[in-house]
Amino acid sequence: ASDVYKRQFFNGLDALMLYMGSKGGDSICEIAGGEARLTRVLIRYQKVKTGPNFDLVCDCDLTLRSNHNLFWQYRRGRKPNIISMAPMCRSVGGWGKFNRRMNSNTWWDNYRHTGKPLGRLCGQVALAQLKDDLDFLNEQPQGSDLYKEEPWPEVLEHERVVRGVLH
Repeated sequence: ASDVYKRQFFNGLDALMLYMGSKGGDSICEIAGGEARLTRVLIRYQKVKTGPNFDLVCDCDLTLRSNHNLFWQYRRGRKPNIISMAPMCRSVGGWGKFNRRMNSNTWWDNYRHTGKPLGRLCGQVALAQLKDDLDFLNEQPQGSDLYKEEPWPEVLEHERVVRGVLH
């Protein structure tokens, strides 16, 4: 096939980071939040400056160190006021507890490769936001074991952190 017809695939996150530059001012960005529904609602009803959605649905695998680095580069440069996070609860939520007993090998593999690293990253992001006097929102099912993982106990001890349950 001719070079004209060849498709080239690339990670659009690198291009987005280059385009956005380093000037700050985003109102919100989302990490591990799926399809960025919160951002879409805010765009529709409020005049907010939104940052990227760092999630696998956008070709951003946050279990890869290179994408961690791109996220931290973005955060340092743009200083989003709020970072919304919803790390997978598959290994730390209610079904995770069930799967730990019933399908322990599968549970352990998912926890080790995805659940724990994403949970830790989100905890580190929460700490960084608090340190910079910025905000975060983390969504997890009630009773999630995520908050037992480091650095979440430290995050929860911070005076500005409020926990709530939505029904």
